[in-house]
Amino acid sequence: MCTTSSVSAALHWRSTTTATSTTTTTTSLPRSDIEMIATAMVRCSSPGRITALHAAAEDGDVTLLSNLLSLGAEVDARDRGGASALFCACEVGHAGAVATLLGAGASATLRNAAGEAPLYIAALRGHERVVEVLLNYCAEKGIEWQDQRLYGDGWTPLHAAAVSGRPGIASILLTAAGPADAAALVTASNRYGQTCVHVAARKGTPALVQLLIEAGGSASVSVADCDGRTAADVARRNGNSGAWRLLTGTMSARNRNHQLQRATTPTVEKKARQQPTAQQSGKRWVGRRLQQRKAQFTP
Repeated sequence: MCTTSSVSAALHWRSTTTATSTTTTTTSLPRSDIEMIATAMVRCSSPGRITALHAAAEDGDVTLLSNLLSLGAEVDARDRGGASALFCACEVGHAGAVATLLGAGASATLRNAAGEAPLYIAALRGHERVVEVLLNYCAEKGIEWQDQRLYGDGWTPLHAAAVSGRPGIASILLTAAGPADAAALVTASNRYGQTCVHVAARKGTPALVQLLIEAGGSASVSVADCDGRTAADVARRNGNSGAWRLLTGTMSARNRNHQLQRATTPTVEKKARQQPTAQQSGKRWVGRRLQQRKAQFTP
């Protein structure tokens, strides 16, 4: 059932057998039995629990996928590794197959045994068109794809783009998140306290790191992970000199801005010294009146 010819034969068998069952009443099978047999055929799997739908998704054969689904294939069947047919299509990069499976009701958030979701694996592999199809689907269905609870250990699709060094994918994700949520997405930490900037600092290009900093703000460079390391520390430990110079430069500029702000913004103590209280103003007023009265009696 993993080839176009075998599925076509199954479709032909079902249609002819169903037609026969409606015209004869003796030896033909009931329609319910015909449907059950066809469904059982397409739901057979290998020892690794790989179904015909998985195979068609990996091949990107949209026609075969549609035929299998019409025969009763289980759209969210999972193989031994927990991957659905949609996950397989996302990993390989077949946007047409992804759209077909989503249209058939496949779960866009079903993770494999490693906690990887379809959007995560598509971002990791760098399949931009697949990422766009998934993001559009999430927007239509109201799925909050930025929610870290949808991904294993808090590794978001943006983490995936960072670890695989894909600025194009990162740009697509940040644009989809919008200005209001992009900063939160950049500074979101995984279970190890690592933000996307930490991850990109390992081997990412300065262009990727710069993109993340611009979206996350200068504060994103000062976040420390569970080991107390900033992204600049990670870049230095991994010998990523380009990212290290960019990160340390951003941190220095941020520190200078803070120092300048502190120097030009009056503190509470300064304000207290500069601005007289009502009691002090009253004393000065009384003092002037006393001086005026004394002046009247001065010969």
